Amino acid sequence: MESKSTKIGIVSIRQTGQDRWLLRYLDPETGRDVRRRLAGVKAREIESIAAHISQEVLSAKGFAPGRRRATQPIHEGIIESIRLSAARDYVKRENARQGALFVSWLAANYPAAKGWGDMRPAMRQAYCRELEKRGLAF
Repeated sequence: MESKSTKIGIVSIRQTGQDRWLLRYLDPETGRDVRRRLAGVKAREIESIAAHISQEVLSAKGFAPGRRRATQPIHEGIIESIRLSAARDYVKRENARQGALFVSWLAANYPAAKGWGDMRPAMRQAYCRELEKRGLAF
């Protein structure tokens, strides 16, 4: 393989240097552009890797990059973390109250965020900013 691109199945291969490669493909499940850089791999090995990735992705078995996993609902995660904590009962009750306030705020402001995988740092920052504006946090 020269420095030009080659395609094996859904995987595009480009050599970026001596035994250095860039693998690129669209994940059919998420539609995301997946890029992987590999170093120290010979041309035959990279072709084998690309063929394997392509086969596994298209057959939806084993290696399926970017597969979205079912995430635990946010309210259940909060309840479970409180239950598993070593805090005293009155602290657990206060944590549950605060957690319920967060879950209701999240439902009102980000209704699409149902599981922990849907949470983004900006959501937590927005919640903190709102608490600061209301004088409930520093």
